[in-house]
Amino acid sequence: RQELNLLVGLSSPGHFVLRAGVLQLAQRSILVLSPPQGGISTLIEDLRKRGLTCKDEGHVLLRRRQARLHSLWRNEPECPELGAAFWLPYRRTGRFRPKLQPPGASALRLFAQAPGAALQASMILAEAAWWASRIPCWDSPRPEAGRAAPQLIHFLERQLD
Repeated sequence: RQELNLLVGLSSPGHFVLRAGVLQLAQRSILVLSPPQGGISTLIEDLRKRGLTCKDEGHVLLRRRQARLHSLWRNEPECPELGAAFWLPYRRTGRFRPKLQPPGASALRLFAQAPGAALQASMILAEAAWWASRIPCWDSPRPEAGRAAPQLIHFLERQLD
């Protein structure tokens, strides 16, 4: 599945792909980003155990100029509109204290998570800037997943009300 998302994201002019996880809370999708080997799979699994729905993880396919995840599989319900993005790198001594990022910094973070950035630089940077101007992007180091997950859920519930 990740390989197909990656292939479509790199070859389709109407899509692009990011290394990320996508969660659903209420009627919003949440994009969760981290550097490679940053523990996103562990965090997503812990959030799933606490009742959040994981819509996708790994290489996620996004349709250009639509703030939502795109699925190639017809039996999956459409993903709700994207409500927020989080850059959550794991740090052993990290404390979850999200700070709202300006759109320019958010666009660069999104761009850095795109495997096709070297091949499609102008398109992906323009798309990242479009997304970053429409959704709040938060940045925070985080502790291990078991401690970070409840803090993230509490923060999201307050922000998305």
